[in-house]
Amino acid sequence: MVGGVFFEHGHRLIATAAGLMTVILAIWLWRSPVQAALKRAAGIAVGLVLLQGLLGGITVLLKLPALTSVSHACLGQIFFSWMVCIAWVANTSDYESGPLLSPEAQKMYRIASTTTGFVLLQLLAGAIYRHTGKLLHFHMLGAFLVVLHGILVLKRAWTSPTLPQVLRILASTLNGFIGVQLILGLWSWRLPNPIITTTHQSVGALILATSLLLTVQSTRKKI
Repeated sequence: MVGGVFFEHGHRLIATAAGLMTVILAIWLWRSPVQAALKRAAGIAVGLVLLQGLLGGITVLLKLPALTSVSHACLGQIFFSWMVCIAWVANTSDYESGPLLSPEAQKMYRIASTTTGFVLLQLLAGAIYRHTGKLLHFHMLGAFLVVLHGILVLKRAWTSPTLPQVLRILASTLNGFIGVQLILGLWSWRLPNPIITTTHQSVGALILATSLLLTVQSTRKKI
């Protein structure tokens, strides 16, 4: 367990545990009287974790090619965000049967979904930069777009009185993560080290998960 062996082996053990837990969760949900949305989401989660394991194996066998490494990094964050949404919907008794929101909330949905799209592009650019050293300027442009849309989400959440309080909390949380991410990004750029770079990547996953939760919650009236 010298050099990076400890981290690589630990990564595989955690990945195996996450995969097994995902399959157990899916079987549990499929056999339980839960919302159909949860059962569909569980099936997608199993597909995501299997694809992630396949990409991880290919990445090791081919000795870390950029394409599979970038894909593996991005899919890991997508899987994490998807599991966060499953936990959220599992705590939502009327997710499918709840009434649709007002036109104001529909605008919130459009802004939140656009923000999620920009976050995904930003994560892709960051993964490419991390594994190839290229597209730094594109990554910085992505950061600007995420910050801008984060502010728009926050403004929409706090200036629309008909929106539920949970959207305001999520919007504030999203912007808090974005602020921390900016600091970590500048730190990683000027004084790079593994701990700060890894933390920067992890906060990116939290931003994606929060933005996706905003998008999901914007389609319903209650949590």
